[in-house]
Amino acid sequence: MPTDTVAALDAFPLTPLRDDRLDEAALQRIIQRLAAAGVSAITVLGSTGAGAYLDCAERTRVVRLAVDAVGEVPAHAGVSALRTAHALAFAEDAAAAGARGLLLAPQSYQPLTDDGVAGLYTDVIAATELPVVVYDNPTTTRFTFSTAL
Repeated sequence: MPTDTVAALDAFPLTPLRDDRLDEAALQRIIQRLAAAGVSAITVLGSTGAGAYLDCAERTRVVRLAVDAVGEVPAHAGVSALRTAHALAFAEDAAAAGARGLLLAPQSYQPLTDDGVAGLYTDVIAATELPVVVYDNPTTTRFTFSTAL
């Protein structure tokens, strides 16, 4: 890599739980270490961040803790959900908590279509001013983005 090129090093930390509750101190330590290491952004609540297992209040708390712990590093939040209404609510909560970007993966128990996934992204993008990262992780979501999509 040329020396004048800066690589983006985004981090996707685990969400530590202890006794089935968010371990706030551990989460803050993880995020502070990542920020000190010089990552470009920190995204909580992705597929490794336990977002699917947390309720709305817990998700919002994770985002607030991340925003408070990152310093100048942008904190992004995963907002994926089985229902579009929930993804929209998670996006609104993340923005209110101070997230500077959103991570969105299509999720469903049923097979998804390109039209359905396009509708999800259209709805979320229309509802927020934050940038939305398309999370393409077919191993986790069981959805493969087509070239056309």
